[in-house]
Amino acid sequence: MNLGNKLGIGARIHFLGNVDQDTVARTLPQMDLVLSPSMGRALTEVALAGLPIVAYDTDCHPEIVKTSKTGILVRYLDIPAMAKAGDFMLDQRGEAKRMGKAVRKFTMDLMNPKNLVKEQRLIFSDLVRRKNQAIFLYFLLY
Repeated sequence: MNLGNKLGIGARIHFLGNVDQDTVARTLPQMDLVLSPSMGRALTEVALAGLPIVAYDTDCHPEIVKTSKTGILVRYLDIPAMAKAGDFMLDQRGEAKRMGKAVRKFTMDLMNPKNLVKEQRLIFSDLVRRKNQAIFLYFLLY
């Protein structure tokens, strides 16, 4: 926050931390861009909101963010590249909006409960078949 104040933009920076779903629902529509150094579940939330995303090529990010298709992926910890990609998204609003729509559609398909259950059943069926024995599995879909 001190850097934000030095740059004269401190009043426009908000670090919300972990917030309830009502706050998420009210906040996401107001956003122009998501810079994602590491997001986990939140990446899915911003993708479903159809927001333009710039993310590091780490964790689950490459599963959702495909450069020039559903957002922009940059090398992990390459801060200048993330800033440059963020500038691009803000300067090319039409392109950013197109990628935001694409990431929403992609994530809606990816996170469709029927598709998730089908995929998990295939994985577990394959595991049981390869082990050729009865095994007990704990399965949690959330």
